[in-house]
Amino acid sequence: MVVDDPVGARALCAEGRNVVVVVAPGAPLCRPAGPGRLAVFVGDPEDAAVRAGAAEMDAELFGSADASP
Repeated sequence: MVVDDPVGARALCAEGRNVVVVVAPGAPLCRPAGPGRLAVFVGDPEDAAVRAGAAEMDAELFGSADASP
């Protein structure tokens, strides 16, 4: 799953979900809290190419087909 909210990503990890969080350069990061795994993709969360790259990362790392924001 691809999200652009680090706090939400942490909550999803706590639920056991694997998450790719898209963050702007210099934005604060979070650590996963729970059984889920967290990957970080740095770039403009509003940029379609960045979101596509994050979705590819999600598929490669976690085998996920759900790349919804």
